[in-house]
Amino acid sequence: MCVNAMMWAFFTSLISLSGVAIADIEFDGVTRFVLNAKDKQKSIAVVNTGNETVLAQITLDQGNGEQNLHDLPMALSRHLLKLVAGDRQSVEIFYQGTGLPQDRESYFLLSVTDIPQIPEQANLLQVALRHRLKFFFRPLLSMRVEDAFTKLYWTQLSRSENAGLKAHNDSPYYLTLTDISLYGQQGQICGGKVAHFMVAPFSTLDVNVITCVEPVSKITGVLVMDDGSEILKTMYVAKPQSSQGAEQ
Repeated sequence: MCVNAMMWAFFTSLISLSGVAIADIEFDGVTRFVLNAKDKQKSIAVVNTGNETVLAQITLDQGNGEQNLHDLPMALSRHLLKLVAGDRQSVEIFYQGTGLPQDRESYFLLSVTDIPQIPEQANLLQVALRHRLKFFFRPLLSMRVEDAFTKLYWTQLSRSENAGLKAHNDSPYYLTLTDISLYGQQGQICGGKVAHFMVAPFSTLDVNVITCVEPVSKITGVLVMDDGSEILKTMYVAKPQSSQGAEQ
């Protein structure tokens, strides 16, 4: 199953392991967000499902992590929220109107760090959780997002290359696949599953299949949609230097 909201925990204090204070933040079940250019802004709901007041710190970075918000043509309405138990607040993300490609999607990571209050109980380990959610800016594109998968195809790499397969995305959308299985020439499952990958618009991605030592003829995987829903897809691998459209 895809976990689009990647979370990792870090320790804000380490007194002893006799108890743990953990914050509880959710996003109405949403794990990825799309800002359409025509909308000009996107509202992100942040909900405290716990029993204690928490602080939520919010940042936005490019997907490669190399730029922060100060270098991006985006703005957050608020960077810090204080949420009492059961509280629900929203943060608006704005696009200034210029500075991002208009022929393809742009990818960002929305980070929300929820920090519990300093515990009154002594010898308590306080843990903050950072949620990292995919955030896409989508300009007005001629291709429908529902048709993007038809522009994804696969080729087998030559033995001299490190990776065994190359994914080609000829669409203007980021395509995310999870739970990928490989099949050999006789239709048998080959090697272990590939957990997750995302192919950028108009680009290729080498996929390491070292656990499969024979040519791959077919691939199945779960395509993740805008709303987080998942659709099982079947794809066929073309020989090197040729292309073949994906099939459902």
